[in-house]
Amino acid sequence: MVHFSWGTSRLKAAADPHVGCESLIIMKSSDNIENVLRKFYSLYGRPQEGPPENLTVTNIIPGLNQTQDDINLLQRICDDTKVYRDFVKCRDLVEDLAVHLSESSKFVEELDKVLTEIDINENHITNGIFWYTLASSLDPSGSKQSHAELLLPKEIPLPFRHMLQLQGSLIFRLYISLVYMKEGVIQDILQQGNSSKLPTVILCRQLLNCDYIRHLRNALSHADFDTNVGGIVFRDNGVWYGATPGFLDWLCIWVFTIHHICVLVLQKGSSQQANPPDG
Repeated sequence: MVHFSWGTSRLKAAADPHVGCESLIIMKSSDNIENVLRKFYSLYGRPQEGPPENLTVTNIIPGLNQTQDDINLLQRICDDTKVYRDFVKCRDLVEDLAVHLSESSKFVEELDKVLTEIDINENHITNGIFWYTLASSLDPSGSKQSHAELLLPKEIPLPFRHMLQLQGSLIFRLYISLVYMKEGVIQDILQQGNSSKLPTVILCRQLLNCDYIRHLRNALSHADFDTNVGGIVFRDNGVWYGATPGFLDWLCIWVFTIHHICVLVLQKGSSQQANPPDG
């Protein structure tokens, strides 16, 4: 899937075909933009995400001068080995968790043990699930055939309306998954599971507490993030972090899966208490 992201500062340029035309013929700048963008997608994206090989990226990017600032920031992120190391650790944890949750029921079995040992307030987690689902309904990408259409000004071209919805949905889902859901029920479950040495719960805890997630969470908490031609970028303690829409969507899906399984196990437990077996 191909994702490109655009900030609202570029929308005027995008709507006017005369803006940025002179800059688009500067081959050196065009080559640099294309190279950095492809590098960023290869490092911080998902397989097959990004511009196809036969696409000249600068032909569809408005306002080359405005875009250059974005590219400079993406280059800075690509060159930061510590940022990339944190990202790789996060990506590996998501991949491990995806395998565990897809191929085994051990997480459900572990949650059954944990939830009998702690007092649970279900409202916090169920609210989060509802808000996440609502935010997902705004995402116009991929296989999501039905999504809510936002009432955006007609002057904004359709591709950029699409990008605004995509970015907005991602930011809402990231905030709910990584900030709001961090405390309360999930924190109690992960702490208890860690104390009980339950392997899948420990893996969930490692993911949600890894350095890359922590930096994204801090940036979201302080509203220190921005859209970029390559995706969404986050700043924590003066250091910039970034990822493509495809990676952020994939991250949201698996963090949401953790929360959703917790809700299902909670509901099963509540149902069993309300309807105990005969005998």
